[in-house]
Amino acid sequence: MEYGFPEWHLLLIFSLGTFLMRSAGCAVNDYADRDFDRYVLRTKD
Repeated sequence: MEYGFPEWHLLLIFSLGTFLMRSAGCAVNDYADRDFDRYVLRTKD
């Protein structure tokens, strides 16, 4: 490992983890808003 730049597999794991956590956050948000969305004009349908 050179100083200042991580190895490629660490970057891959970090990127995959970031993507998965963002996706999980979106899914949790959609689940939490499922009952509330029917009252918002933009998401009523």
